[in-house]
Amino acid sequence: MKEVCKVSLRYAEGLSTAYFGVPKSTLHYWEMRHGDIVEEVLRMLFKLLSLIEYDYSIIDS
Repeated sequence: MKEVCKVSLRYAEGLSTAYFGVPKSTLHYWEMRHGDIVEEVLRMLFKLLSLIEYDYSIIDS
C-alpha cells in the first residue's frame, strides 16, 4: 500500500484500516501470499478513486 500510494509507512497503515477496515497484519499476509493480485487490485482502485471529483466525494460521504 505504501508503494502504491507513495506515502509514509505510518500513513499507509492508517489508510489500510480506514479504507479497507482491515488491520495491517492481514494486508501483509495477503501481500506476501498474493502480492501481484493485491497490487493490481489496488492500482485499479486508485485509478477509479482519482476519477471521482473532490466535491462529489465529500457530498456523497
